[in-house]
Amino acid sequence: MSRWASLAVLAAFASVPLWLGNLYFLHVLIVMGIFIIAAMSLNLLLGFTGQLSLGHAAFFGIGAYASALVSLGFEVHLTDDVAVGIGPKPVWLAMLIAVAIAGLAGYAIGRLAFKVRGAYFVIVSISFAEVVRLVATNWVELTQGPMALNNIPFLRLGAPGMFELSFLRKPAYYWLVLVAAMLCYVIIRRLVRSQAGRAMIALRENESLAVSVGIDVTRYLVLATVVSAAMAGAAGALYAHYVRIVDPDIFLFIYTVTMVIMVITGGKGTFAGPVVGGLIFGIVPEALRALEIEPETQWIAFGLLMIAIVFLLPQGIVPAVRDWWESHTGKQQRSASWHGASAPSPRILSSPSPPSSGGEGRGEGSIRKFAARGSTSHPDPLPVSTGRGSAGAVPSAPMLSVTGLSIRFGGLAAIQDMTFEVREGEVLSLIGPNGAGKTTAFNAVTGFLRPAAGDIVYRGRSIVGLRPHAIAALGVVRTFQRTSLFGGRSVLDNVLTGLHLRARQRPLAIMLGLPSVAREERELISAAWEVLRFMGLEARAHEPAAALPYGEQRLLGVAIALAAEPKLLLLDEPVSGMNPAEKARFTATLARIRHRDITLLLVEHDMRTVMGVSDRVICLNHGRIIADGTPAQIQQHPEVIRAYLGERTARAAG
Repeated sequence: MSRWASLAVLAAFASVPLWLGNLYFLHVLIVMGIFIIAAMSLNLLLGFTGQLSLGHAAFFGIGAYASALVSLGFEVHLTDDVAVGIGPKPVWLAMLIAVAIAGLAGYAIGRLAFKVRGAYFVIVSISFAEVVRLVATNWVELTQGPMALNNIPFLRLGAPGMFELSFLRKPAYYWLVLVAAMLCYVIIRRLVRSQAGRAMIALRENESLAVSVGIDVTRYLVLATVVSAAMAGAAGALYAHYVRIVDPDIFLFIYTVTMVIMVITGGKGTFAGPVVGGLIFGIVPEALRALEIEPETQWIAFGLLMIAIVFLLPQGIVPAVRDWWESHTGKQQRSASWHGASAPSPRILSSPSPPSSGGEGRGEGSIRKFAARGSTSHPDPLPVSTGRGSAGAVPSAPMLSVTGLSIRFGGLAAIQDMTFEVREGEVLSLIGPNGAGKTTAFNAVTGFLRPAAGDIVYRGRSIVGLRPHAIAALGVVRTFQRTSLFGGRSVLDNVLTGLHLRARQRPLAIMLGLPSVAREERELISAAWEVLRFMGLEARAHEPAAALPYGEQRLLGVAIALAAEPKLLLLDEPVSGMNPAEKARFTATLARIRHRDITLLLVEHDMRTVMGVSDRVICLNHGRIIADGTPAQIQQHPEVIRAYLGERTARAAG
């Protein structure tokens, strides 16, 4: 939506009290607006981070109770002789305190619950809401229990003796709620379109890839929970000072269900979705009531409408309208891009198994060819990287040292007593039959697996026990065996996400919209374009990553890793499934990557690629190193030939 269209919609909403004479309908719009704010806060969790909170009403209720108690004043007895309390405070201060308390509750729950995500997080959130409801019901001295807090003061703003603005009347409160809703909308929009928002969406779409480029899972999920809880608390405070009575029923599960319905029907992961869903949830029941039919029939009709929307428009109303508009106007809104207003449904892009390229594609053909030539023969010359030259010219300082590494899966030893080092500036390849332990070694080096024994030292520091995002921050970045992208986002946005570690944006600065944030965002976009040009993908910048051809998806995976500015780049079967032209393009790309002072650790089955780009090759079999040497030495090594082709062929080659 253009800026002028947005202003027109805002002006239309702002004009409602001027022409709507029915105060009951205005009351409905006020309550609807408060719950739209709560739904927007839930959308930040459910839509943009993919975390379902079914206890979101707890934050709404905490905000309501906190604001009511602070504005009324309270006193509670800790013992018979000791009491604590505060006197009545201004309503505006009570609202701010309520927002802070709800945010702190969100922080506490986030730190606890995001250690047990998925279904466990849902259970924790529901349990939290029920615990808070029981406290509100039974702590009668503080909350009045089922008798409710009543006579809650209404909001007044102004300077004593000069002027006063009262929000007791419905038109004034409508405008207050409208301003609060716009403020929350702007904050969410700024947050989602920033480095922090890209991190949240990345965790929703492909968590493994996100952490591999330095995104801290807990930090950004907790940030989303804090902001979401604070906004829900603000909605609760607005509700308390509007209805001027608060009881424990405010924590009931139905309120969370209301928010979820608003988000899903409108379109989760879109900015306008909760607004549209809230309007439907508020207006349709009133329209049915105007038909003067039985209340039971009204709710049946409303329920059938909600089912129809979810069934016919599974992504929600806003995405459906957007897709219809694009199909009829021929305009592409680039919704997958970093600057788009919507985000597709959560998914992890995992391409199907790459097409088979025959035995040679898995290494066997090349080994057979080299073995058949005898011990004095050499492989056909291939274009070799023009970086730091041959193995003999590579500096000897070890960048990465792996010592006595062992990894077990139950009783299966995937890696046994593995020891090797990666020297600064070289291209080292790990080869071996399927199941030899190559990817397992990658997972151990990058923190995705914790070794059962041994040590991994990167530039003098042990990295065993560090989480993947912390290892990436040190300069050790990886790609994945299967194509791993943020499939629903644009190519440009994928690379921007890879630039996460370069950004220094602070959440408060983002939400305030400080100029420094916009300036850094421009710098990040410029850097992303440089990476795309380097990889030859600039023409695809605004296309969804999932729509790229297979070979370009693999290139994009490397582009994301390069954006993280690695010192040691681990490439897991990067040319798997590529055709010869794509392999040649990727081999040339590896040569250019070496010129960027990046050390490469490569796992690959394609022997022509391995022998053409490597300074040194290590062969694994059954979790053990059986050979370590130059490409020429590995081609003729009897243990390597035996591992690939068996004992008889090895004897013939010898």
